[in-house]
Amino acid sequence: MRNGFTLVEVIVALVLLQIAMLALAGTTAVAARDFATARRDTRAQMLARNRLALLRAQTCPAAGSGSVSVAGGFAERWTVEGAGSLRRISVGVDYAQSRGRAGHVALTGTTLCSA
Repeated sequence: MRNGFTLVEVIVALVLLQIAMLALAGTTAVAARDFATARRDTRAQMLARNRLALLRAQTCPAAGSGSVSVAGGFAERWTVEGAGSLRRISVGVDYAQSRGRAGHVALTGTTLCSA
């Protein structure tokens, strides 16, 4: 009767452990990249919602357009259209995503001008 493991059994166990660790490291890298992308998407959506809220909070926003660059590589642009008591507001935020792709968020809303 023998006690312990043979050298071949130990080597096979170590190889399997190394394969599992490499798979875990690869999964962690993908999760980190996806987290960064989700964070940028969320920030762009927040910027667009804030700009839309700012424009809707005005008593009666004048027709026109504007744009501004925001720290972190975000570019906001907006357009206010309409006459009379109804205004249509369009807001867009452009930003860079991972791997050189471009991201874009677009929101549209309306507001009534008080008489």
